[in-house]
Amino acid sequence: MPRFFVAATQLSASQAVVSGPEFHHLRHVLRLTIGDRVTLRDDLNREYSGVIMALSSSEAQIAITARKELSPERCPLLLAQGLLKGQKMDMVIEKATELGVHCIAPFASAFTVAHLPQ
Repeated sequence: MPRFFVAATQLSASQAVVSGPEFHHLRHVLRLTIGDRVTLRDDLNREYSGVIMALSSSEAQIAITARKELSPERCPLLLAQGLLKGQKMDMVIEKATELGVHCIAPFASAFTVAHLPQ
């Protein structure tokens, strides 16, 4: 089931609104339509099951069918990453965040080519 992230402010007891980049992914990438089931996750660590009820040009209305409180992660992840040149460090931070890393600790080693500004 496709999963989307929404702000808690876009949720009510019985419905949710998906807009912005998440809506673009829902509508134009996954090509979901009315009646398709989706999973929503908010920034307060709750997960919702729902069905797409209406689509407009900029948002989707989701009817919430179930709600579940998620337990906090048992093992927070720490990534120790050697400094990288150019934009590579930005990409590593972005992908690590997407994978659920809680803390990133950059360090310089004997093999580090990039240098921090003094």
